[in-house]
Amino acid sequence: MQQLIEILRNLTVLYAEDDDAIRANTTKTLQMLFGRVLVAKDGVEALAYYVEEKIHIALLDYVMPCVDGYEVAREIRAHDHHVPIIICSGYTDQEKLLGAIRLGVIEYIEKPMAYEALVGALTGAVQKLRNQQLLHVKFDSHLAYDVANQCVLEGANKIDLTCQEAQVLGVLVRHQNHLITKEQLQEALHDSNLSDNALRNIVYRLRKKLKTECIVTVKDMGYFMASKRERHGY
Repeated sequence: MQQLIEILRNLTVLYAEDDDAIRANTTKTLQMLFGRVLVAKDGVEALAYYVEEKIHIALLDYVMPCVDGYEVAREIRAHDHHVPIIICSGYTDQEKLLGAIRLGVIEYIEKPMAYEALVGALTGAVQKLRNQQLLHVKFDSHLAYDVANQCVLEGANKIDLTCQEAQVLGVLVRHQNHLITKEQLQEALHDSNLSDNALRNIVYRLRKKLKTECIVTVKDMGYFMASKRERHGY
């Protein structure tokens, strides 16, 4: 269980639920497990998040207004065959279950959702990510961030990082293509007195070790991790 939590803390989950009370309660649970939780109140918001953000796991309510969970899952599958999708619903309609299976949904959880059922589904999702080697965030063809072990690999070799370097890199990776301010990095490092120079030195050392221009400086604002697609257009 501890290893699962350590991995989930470096992942982003997309959670869609139209019931306000259920959404609020489940969001609290997910925030204790995941590094980032993207919360949508319907399928339209869920699809907007999917287009704009890098997600690792999708947890979708089946019955939602406008666009339901099945349609969201179908749209995700049209573009990505690997993201683990978990469907939750208060209904056990056989036809819906078969439709979800055809989309490669890894788990179908009945509502109200028991914590044990959620953890079991997330364990399966992480195992799928492992099996498909999707717990590696590639910076370049030779360089990747190992989410499970929170380290950088150059081929088969591990690049040594200090604790601060690893923490900064972890935050930037979890929020790829999004600006991270100095204040957010201070919070991640639990050091409100971290100076601009100290932060610049950490980023400078990371760039030297990574040997790639994936960390972009936004003057007077902060930094962001540019994905391989963002840097090379593919």
